[in-house]
Amino acid sequence: MLNSYIIIMTATNPLIFDKKSDPIISLTNEEKYQQKVDRIEIISNLESLTLPQLKEKTISSTNENILFIFNTIKSAKEFFDLLSDLPVPKTYLSTHLIPKQRLKRIEEIKQNKYKIVVSTQLVEAGVDIDFDVVIRDIAPFDSIIQSAGRCNRNAQDKKGMVKIFRLVNEEEKLFANRIYDPVLIDITAKLLSTKNQYNENEIYQLLDEFYKKAKDKMNQIDSEKILESVYKLKYDGEKNEDESFISDFQLIETKYPEYDVFVEYDEDAKKIWQEFKRIKQNKNLFERRKEFLQIRNDFYNYVISVPIFTKNPPPVEDHTFYIENSQLEFFYDEMTGYKMQGDSHWTF
Repeated sequence: MLNSYIIIMTATNPLIFDKKSDPIISLTNEEKYQQKVDRIEIISNLESLTLPQLKEKTISSTNENILFIFNTIKSAKEFFDLLSDLPVPKTYLSTHLIPKQRLKRIEEIKQNKYKIVVSTQLVEAGVDIDFDVVIRDIAPFDSIIQSAGRCNRNAQDKKGMVKIFRLVNEEEKLFANRIYDPVLIDITAKLLSTKNQYNENEIYQLLDEFYKKAKDKMNQIDSEKILESVYKLKYDGEKNEDESFISDFQLIETKYPEYDVFVEYDEDAKKIWQEFKRIKQNKNLFERRKEFLQIRNDFYNYVISVPIFTKNPPPVEDHTFYIENSQLEFFYDEMTGYKMQGDSHWTF
């Protein structure tokens, strides 16, 4: 079409197109490579565990380095706090840390400075780190495969282990259902329940099964929910997990609103903030944009996004959310980032 070609690169090969009808040509022999990979094993343990129980089951005296991946910031923070008494080098990652800190810690992880890393799913893609063991809260199967890409990434002689658990809060509700569609979690749990251990060359067949079942199931369930709401004239109402309304339907799913917050974390941030204030005073819009472009990368090294439902919203200065250096202790934790108050499950 239009004398153009589109090249798609993907680790998980989702069912975006119908290979039988769309003009798609594979540039690699997928089966040839899939059968030869043997870097990891996936071990599924689908009993429900609380965070303290997860610590008991997974923390040992072995010399392996471990990456924990959680579905929510709240569960990641709580688990990291549980490890405070552990006398090993450890660190934490989430989007509530300013990018400057995140990048520094990722570089330190690459240098093997930590035995334990606790993270949200931000490490699933585009982060080149390698661990002997990856322990992940259950998620849709394609997300699990992305997480597995952080395990034995450099293909060492010893196989890496990817362990999947179903983590629950104090009310015994899955953290995963806060982030992902319960239908996708259910499909994944059934796929991983056929046996306890899977070799890497088995993963791709499971992934195809996941996409096919997800495509059929999601289409069917979404249609049934919409039709039921229409038949009952349920336009809107109090939200719960088992009931849907016509107002819930969206062609494009929207994310909850967030504050973009500048955190004056260090001396460099102070200088950048003063420069930002000076630029804002320029009444010429085009000059203002041009000047900001020159500091944009440095500026956003100190910007985080915080859900608006936090009970401690950040201060505002000159129409910009801004945490002054002298106020850091009230809003920002050196190790875990923004001090959310209230339900922080809906972000990573």
